[in-house]
Amino acid sequence: MKRDDLLKREKYKSDLSGAERLEKYLQGEPVDHQPLYLHYPDYALANVLGFSTRDFEEDFEVFESVMVYNAREYFSPWANVRLSLRTLGQAAGSDLVFPKNGIDYVSSYFLEDYDRLKNLKDLDPYKDKVLSRILSRAYKLKERNPDLNVTTGVAGPLTTAVSLRSYGKLMEDLKTNSENLKSLLTWSVENSLKWIEVFTRELGPGLVSISDPMSSLDVLDLKDFKKFSYPYLKTLVDETKKISKEKAFVHICGKTQGLWPDLLDLDLGYFSLGNTEDLKAGAKILGEKFILVGNIDPIKVLRDGNQDEIIHAVKTCLDFGAEAKSGFILAPGCQVHLETREENLLAFKNAVLKYGTKAQRGLKPQGLDKEKSRL
Repeated sequence: MKRDDLLKREKYKSDLSGAERLEKYLQGEPVDHQPLYLHYPDYALANVLGFSTRDFEEDFEVFESVMVYNAREYFSPWANVRLSLRTLGQAAGSDLVFPKNGIDYVSSYFLEDYDRLKNLKDLDPYKDKVLSRILSRAYKLKERNPDLNVTTGVAGPLTTAVSLRSYGKLMEDLKTNSENLKSLLTWSVENSLKWIEVFTRELGPGLVSISDPMSSLDVLDLKDFKKFSYPYLKTLVDETKKISKEKAFVHICGKTQGLWPDLLDLDLGYFSLGNTEDLKAGAKILGEKFILVGNIDPIKVLRDGNQDEIIHAVKTCLDFGAEAKSGFILAPGCQVHLETREENLLAFKNAVLKYGTKAQRGLKPQGLDKEKSRL
């Protein structure tokens, strides 16, 4: 194969939409190639299309073009109109800064002092200006693009909490202020579920993603995970299934292997594995119960790598992950960095289409076996 082949849009064809492929694949049917997914690529794809992140957030036409482009060019099974890691914090009163081209961040936390906990009100997605705008965008997107599988997502309870109270203070709360923290976590769960309930009512039942970087063992020790994350995450997962009629998709960045025994007790549909973890072990253990998603390095490989490095990473992930009995979706191990070049995204996609051909759940794709036979 010539190296530049992976940059040709028409070189490798795909017979199905992302949603159609995933449905057939999960039913055990053979599909044209391994399902793939770009993990939260909105800002990166906006840049590819010549727009800034502020354009994406403020201009519906830009937002729509990115969502459609992701579904059609990169076969995303979902058009995920989600709450960011900080949306509920913003709606509740934290001040966010939105750079022209960058990730939003909190400039002032609503709960710098727990004296304000009594002022933390439940949110109404229909009336709150932050949430109602997102709901309106999702509804309009679906109305104008009825073929899109419009879904939503929320942050995990601890991750939502850190959008209301600074990381340093929240980490102190684990040891010295646990009762107030538990109240904040309860609020996080209840208001995430309220959003899911309203979104489902307006857009219909569908998959809900939960992103929870604060639950990583890079942040918490196992004892604190069991006390301050797991019970609230379990409630969120269980109640989400009741509302949305589907098992949730959970992503936790970084180190999670020590959490796997607890995570296996959750009633999840999908688990997205961070790129620092062992995909081979994940496929054997987590893949017995969950559809496994992952786990190419989004920085060293997808953003900064060359074509050969991307090819190697795709083939390795197919080799290690595709035999997960519940199913496997090839994806980055975390959010696609906004500076990721279009040529690298094309190389990623076309490498999956080349080496992941003739895929079936629980089996390595035939495209990978053919490649090995030539070596």
